[in-house]
Amino acid sequence: MLLGNGGRVAAAVAVVAIAGCSLSAPPYVPADCADVTSLFAVRDVLVNRDHGCFVWVDETHGRVARSGAASAAIWTRRTEFGTAVMTSAVHTLGVGFLGPGGSEIAQTLRDPSLEHGVARVRLIDEDGIDSSVFVSPVFVLYNPAIPVGENGNGFADILPEHDFYLAVVDGQRLEDAPLLEVPGPLSNEGPRLYDPAMRADVEPTFAASSADALVLIMGYPADGHGNSGTPLCASVGRVLSDAEAVSAVVALAAAGDEEGGIAYDAEVEMIIEGSAAGGMSGGGVFDRDGLLVGVIVRATEAASLPQYVRAVRMTYVVSRLGGAFDGLAPEVRDAVSRYLEPGIQN
Repeated sequence: MLLGNGGRVAAAVAVVAIAGCSLSAPPYVPADCADVTSLFAVRDVLVNRDHGCFVWVDETHGRVARSGAASAAIWTRRTEFGTAVMTSAVHTLGVGFLGPGGSEIAQTLRDPSLEHGVARVRLIDEDGIDSSVFVSPVFVLYNPAIPVGENGNGFADILPEHDFYLAVVDGQRLEDAPLLEVPGPLSNEGPRLYDPAMRADVEPTFAASSADALVLIMGYPADGHGNSGTPLCASVGRVLSDAEAVSAVVALAAAGDEEGGIAYDAEVEMIIEGSAAGGMSGGGVFDRDGLLVGVIVRATEAASLPQYVRAVRMTYVVSRLGGAFDGLAPEVRDAVSRYLEPGIQN
């Protein structure tokens, strides 16, 4: 199932998965992060600096943002002006955002300075715990091609290889109010970011994931009815090997889970044994070093099996971005390069 507001969300699963992360349920806090965990509220770890998960959570959670009723992750600020590049899932935008439903969406790498900003993301406040009362605009930078057959039905049929996008976030901060002010043009100033280990500022800013590695899955669950409002949540998951991932898809098909109908693509995605809930789509998957390794897009709902989370690999995202950059006309390449990390090319 998709985990964002652009597609179907299994309400029953969302309610169960969110229970340990709600405002009213008794808190679940793992003893440590040395094994796979259920979902837990990030703030419940951050209040205890001696907790075994504290360092990992503290160094990553400030790069996860609330994006509408879904989630997003800051990848990098290693750009000419310090503007940030954000990752998220296409289906969280909803059909029609990138082009009319039922049409083929072309792969596009834009000069973001020519785009209109959309007030969409809420970054962690400077105290490192709460989602900001300010809204930051995003300027869409890149989207992969999306076939006609996947551009409809609430994006319920979109495959992981097409379900990610990149946007630029600048330093504008719009006060959260019933009538939001219109964002100005893209500014040459980066956003405030809680990133104590400077993972978004120092190379490398992303990494490949490896089989059997433990990763931190992080995003903002919805409340079971598709609404935002729950706190930032996380779980520790284990990346399946390619053989395990293929076997998991077979088992899911036998159990009647819709994820069993989507073949595993080792280049594009990782399948993780771990917990996620509706609203966490577009959120980040981080390795033990705090580097971004994936973008959350889907999760399973079969009660008879462990939950599996599908995430697009950052190595795939960067590869597709580099290929698109290489195909730009020189003058456009010069303009776009100001908003990318140095050396983003194939």
